[in-house]
Amino acid sequence: MSSIVAMHIITVSLRHDRGRMIKPSLRFDVRARLSYDFFSTLIGLDAPFLLSETLSCNWCSYYRFSCYRFPYYQLSSHPFFDNPFVLLAIRALKTGGTPKAFDTNVSLSTLLFLIDVSFPTHFKRCNGVVFMACYLIYLNFICFYFWSGYCSNRNIAPKDGAVRLTRRRIMLKPLTLLAASVLAVTSFNAAANCDPGEIVIKFSHVTNTDKHPKGIAASLLEKRVNEEMNGKACMQVYPNSTLYDDDKVLEAMLNGDVQLAAPSLSKFEKFTKKYRIFDLPFLFEDVDAVDRFQNSDAGVKLKNAMNRRGVRGLEFWHNGMKQISASKPLISPADAKGLKFRVQASDVLVAQFEQLGANPQKMSFAEVYGGLQTKVIDGQENTWSNIYGKKFFEVQDGITETNHGILDYLVVTSSKWWDGLPADVRDQFATILKEVTEQRNAESNKVELANKQYVIEAGGVVRTLTPEQREAWVTALKPVWKKFEKDIGSDLIDAALASNKQ
Repeated sequence: MSSIVAMHIITVSLRHDRGRMIKPSLRFDVRARLSYDFFSTLIGLDAPFLLSETLSCNWCSYYRFSCYRFPYYQLSSHPFFDNPFVLLAIRALKTGGTPKAFDTNVSLSTLLFLIDVSFPTHFKRCNGVVFMACYLIYLNFICFYFWSGYCSNRNIAPKDGAVRLTRRRIMLKPLTLLAASVLAVTSFNAAANCDPGEIVIKFSHVTNTDKHPKGIAASLLEKRVNEEMNGKACMQVYPNSTLYDDDKVLEAMLNGDVQLAAPSLSKFEKFTKKYRIFDLPFLFEDVDAVDRFQNSDAGVKLKNAMNRRGVRGLEFWHNGMKQISASKPLISPADAKGLKFRVQASDVLVAQFEQLGANPQKMSFAEVYGGLQTKVIDGQENTWSNIYGKKFFEVQDGITETNHGILDYLVVTSSKWWDGLPADVRDQFATILKEVTEQRNAESNKVELANKQYVIEAGGVVRTLTPEQREAWVTALKPVWKKFEKDIGSDLIDAALASNKQ
């Protein structure tokens, strides 16, 4: 109901006397430029680099940059914009036309990004409702102060039927949005309300909650903890990168901003290079082999390998085997030559695509769809759950079923937080987590097959390789193993290979 009221308020505030949508354009004056330089300095951006860039101003399009040092590129997938209310509020701030370089005009998307990254970090430690309220109020205040105090927009000629905004009209908008913000807080996907005295466990992850193995497991864990540990602990799950993406969540966890995370295994190579074993192409035959390895003595040692760095591994969670897709059919390894593929921040995955003669591009998960859509990248590798959940098949020629690698997760926490828990709370939570892990890992393959079928039913093209065709991929990529054998250890690779033979 609150979302409907918010929509009504926003819609009314958008209308002009003649029913036209307000599309203000923003122009810097000298003071605005100083303010922008201040923001750039504050968040450590390279101002000369930014000033050389040009972008489209259509809010609904994706932003294409030649350098991915900062996440401007797919604003619509940014965590802040996952909230339906915020998408409505953006309509009140939407710009029109095509801004030139940043030394004359600035797009609203960039302004919002600057607001976002300058948002005080300590607010992110608040519970979901307080966090969202602070965030919206902060955006309202900063954005409109910036507009009214620094933008010479009254001298800009309207474009495409846009109407000129007077300062009075501009200053009325914060009141409108602030009122709607209060209503929106109740519709925010905030986590469970925690009672005083309960230990709050924030769990941030990047997937959906109903069709992805990790999201389903996280939701089940939240349900069981809140039911069975009521009065002791309270879990709050933030899916779809609503707090942090995989590239930032480990830092946030070590800082105490979240207590649980489950990044993909590639993210742990910065703590120990032994985790590179999970990225070696064609090392594991299937998820069952991965499961046997993770539950072996070698797998348990890997789980505990980051304790000295303050990261406590708790449980491995399965996603599935990776498939590969591109803007053209991929049947033989030679088909990948010259194409640009998105990879996680993993040296093994970079080497994998370089071995094929392709051009690997490190990119966050949230940016992949836009990268494929705008042809900044040509292809990607992922599980069926990720391909369907993020709709990658919509912007690809097809998916080739290679099963060439595993994409799994490790549920982790900080050693400091874990060791500081009361013994009874820690033991009960560990028991629940283990039971959820066993239950959901047993179901992960079923979820993967279902998502593959969803891709097919949605019109996605799936290509199956013959044994001879797949063997050509194995032969082409196996040299990657040798490059990382020293980092991983031949004994660990042998243990992984042994898991295939049972």
